[in-house]
Amino acid sequence: MHLWEKCGVRGFTLVELLVVVAIIAAIMSAALPSMARAQKQGEQVACLANERQLIIAWILYAQDNDDYLCVPDKFVEDLEDYVEEKDEIFVCASLEGLNEKDSYGISNTMGGEARDGVVPFGKLHKISSAPGRMVLIDTDPDSGECFWPILREDLNDPNDPNDHNSPWLWRPWSYPASRSVQNMTSRHNNGSNMAFADGHCAYRRWRDHRTVKLIKGLLVETEEASEDNDDLTDLVDWLTH
Repeated sequence: MHLWEKCGVRGFTLVELLVVVAIIAAIMSAALPSMARAQKQGEQVACLANERQLIIAWILYAQDNDDYLCVPDKFVEDLEDYVEEKDEIFVCASLEGLNEKDSYGISNTMGGEARDGVVPFGKLHKISSAPGRMVLIDTDPDSGECFWPILREDLNDPNDPNDHNSPWLWRPWSYPASRSVQNMTSRHNNGSNMAFADGHCAYRRWRDHRTVKLIKGLLVETEEASEDNDDLTDLVDWLTH
């Protein structure tokens, strides 16, 4: 007679063990989606914190450089001295471990070149309606540091700010191709974090399904995606003046 039989104790049967395993599996399957959502939410919040530090650095840079804004194409280089943990601040938490160098971009309107009839701001104090002027945004790591996803076709003079005879469109894909349309990304629950010229940050979930399709490469006809698109309308408001 076995010892546990002498003590009046019996082991689990195979059926009982299988029932326990099935219960644990059911609990895990129910919990995993919530854990995944919590992780994604944490990454989005960490990314927003990065942009908060970067927009402060962007303002400090202008204050230390006679009010001149940093150039979008080299903003990482210009702002490195104004942030701590530079290897982490310029990379979104969702991309850590992927050997990415930066994952944010600055609007061409902020110290860039005249494009599509928009003359950029050159100095911090010249920025009009600062709370509504976007500076930073999540971007595709494969793209450049300058953010300009919009286009106006058929302008008589593309550098003339008074030429307003053409509607705004999403800018078509360009070479070299990135993983998205003109730097844009939807890595945070089909949306992006943004920072504005007054220093505040916000999250924007893209409202039009065509915007997400453009970003993910599922739609290439930018004119089709531009008509009555609230995302495009808002970006034009934030990027132009």
